[in-house]
Amino acid sequence: MKTQIITPEKRVFNGDVVVLTIPTKDGYISIMDNHIPLVSAISPGVITIKTIKDQIVLENEGGVLETHNNEVVVMLTKCHKKN
Repeated sequence: MKTQIITPEKRVFNGDVVVLTIPTKDGYISIMDNHIPLVSAISPGVITIKTIKDQIVLENEGGVLETHNNEVVVMLTKCHKKN
């Protein structure tokens, strides 16, 4: 699914994702192709992006997620790659 992860300063990720795992106030959720439309608050924590070739792990400070028609937009206050 097409996924964008952005902060006010920059686009952190833009590409195709197999599984996106995001922290919420109720726990982690994983989003894959054909997920139901969803708008959710994102809690501070670890975001995992799995593509066909890679796995990327990000630390974030909170934000908002929207998914619809196999497209995901994640808007974060701040985030950086986790070492």
